[in-house]
Amino acid sequence: MKITITRTQLEELGAYCDGVKALEEIFGRDGPWTTEWTRFRQIELLRTPLGRYLGWARNRGLIPFWDMTGACLSGAQLINAILTGVKFTNAVLIGTNFSGADLSGADLTGADLSGANLSNADLRGTYLTDAKLVGANLRRANFTGANLYCAKLNNVILHGADFAGAQICSCFRSSCEHTRDILASYGWTPESNGLAAPISATDE
Repeated sequence: MKITITRTQLEELGAYCDGVKALEEIFGRDGPWTTEWTRFRQIELLRTPLGRYLGWARNRGLIPFWDMTGACLSGAQLINAILTGVKFTNAVLIGTNFSGADLSGADLTGADLSGANLSNADLRGTYLTDAKLVGANLRRANFTGANLYCAKLNNVILHGADFAGAQICSCFRSSCEHTRDILASYGWTPESNGLAAPISATDE
C-alpha cells in the first residue's frame, strides 16, 4: 500500500520538530511525502532517526503498523518511542535503545534484548515470556504487571526498576531459578498476585 503524508497534516497534529527534520532528511524537504508502506519499509525506517517517531504517527492515524515478529532491529535508536501493544515476538533487539520508550502491552515473547537499554521504559503489562534480557539496562523501568515467565535476566542493571505485580515462573530451570534469585536480591518476592517488594527496594 502507498501512504502519503503532508506538511499540513503534521502541523495540524503538532508533530515534533525533530521528527519532521528526520522525515525531510530521508524523503526531502518538499512534501507531500509518499512511500510504499510495507513491513520491510517499516523495519528499514525503524532503524533510522525517523524510527522513534513512527509510533507517534501510528497513534495519529498517519500510518498503519506492521507486526514486528522476528524483525531484526538490533542497535536501533528508539528512545522515547511510542510502541504500545506492538508485537515483537522473537524479534532480534540486541543492543536496541528503548530508553524512555512506551512498550506497555507489547508482546516481546522470545525476543532477544541482550544488552538493550530499557532504562525508564514503560513495560507495564508487557509479555516477556522466554525473552532474553542478558546484560540489559533496566534501571527505573516499569514492569508493573508484566509477564516474565522464563525470562533470562543475567547480568542486568535493575536499580529502581518496578516489578510490582509482575509474574515469574516457579519452575526448576536453572535460568528461572537465577531470575528469581536476582529479583530476590533486590527485595522482590513472589506472591499470589505477582511480585511484591518493600518500598525501599525501588528507591535509588
